[in-house]
Amino acid sequence: MIKDEEDGKILYFAYGSNMHWGDWSRWCEKEGENPKGLVEIGVGWLPDYSLLFHYHSTGRNGGAADLSKIAPGSAAPGVLFEVDPRTLQVIDKKEGHPNYYRRVWVEVMTPDGEMVRAITYLVVPERVSENHIAPTGEYVDLIRTGLTQRDLPVSDLENAVADGGMHFPIKDIFVYGTLREGEVRHNLIERLGGTKISNATCENAVLYDLGTFPGMTTGHGIVSGEIYRFNDMFTVLQELDWVEGAPPHGKLYRRHIMKVQSDSSSTWVWVYLYNGKDMAAKIDSGDWLDR
Repeated sequence: MIKDEEDGKILYFAYGSNMHWGDWSRWCEKEGENPKGLVEIGVGWLPDYSLLFHYHSTGRNGGAADLSKIAPGSAAPGVLFEVDPRTLQVIDKKEGHPNYYRRVWVEVMTPDGEMVRAITYLVVPERVSENHIAPTGEYVDLIRTGLTQRDLPVSDLENAVADGGMHFPIKDIFVYGTLREGEVRHNLIERLGGTKISNATCENAVLYDLGTFPGMTTGHGIVSGEIYRFNDMFTVLQELDWVEGAPPHGKLYRRHIMKVQSDSSSTWVWVYLYNGKDMAAKIDSGDWLDR
């Protein structure tokens, strides 16, 4: 049985039509199954993956969604569900496991800064086409509705429908320390072509003073910073991962997708979270510029 190793729960990451409750429940009703075993936990992101339509589904009369590992910086939005063993069997049946889609373990980012192990379904390699297979508008609308209902972006979906190639849906980075305007490493942001979007705050976060730079972790607090937007996110993240000592270059920080608040809206961003266990002094203001 597939279970989360820590708490015994079965976690499932949906990125296609199963995000749409109406489509899921209609299929269950047709098959005489109970849809209520699919219990929503919250949204999540599958890092390094992107949505593609390269599999023809006779049931959908066109292309059906699949995820493919693309590159660091790409990320596929979706929904985490908790399922019981019977519901897992029902999802297997709906996805055609193991002949059409197959179960795989993945590491999913959650908005609270955590990583969880979950299962998802990917098209079996022998059924993947070399060519783009256009999905029907009805099918695309199911996925779009599942995303927009949860305030997840649709740009990765739109890119996949258009067969747009490598895609990086998160265009913004939240910086809270020495990369901020006027600080010692801000010239790196300028060199990489960053455009300041706004000041912002990250809730449920805590800032620590590590001497010449800060480290942000999740916790009870609010951290202040700035949002920067970049055109070439792939190149930007390769350099920032190295500078911040994030994998594969080190373990000091880890890059994560979280939501931050500006004066006008909330935005999904990349942020570097501190991995240290021995915390230095907490910055009570949550602001590196007011420490």
